[in-house]
Amino acid sequence: MFEYMDGIVDAVEEIGQAAVDVAVYCLICVAKLALIITAPVWLLPYTIWRKGRKQ
Repeated sequence: MFEYMDGIVDAVEEIGQAAVDVAVYCLICVAKLALIITAPVWLLPYTIWRKGRKQ
């Protein structure tokens, strides 16, 4: 009986760890997507600064 319950407890702990891993992966993907979407906004000041420096 105790071995059966140990198996259940281990499975629940593994599910919790898997959920944390998926959440971290999703956060990294969202951060990358945000950088890709906002890249033109980040590059615009640099482009303006570089053009001003050349003159």
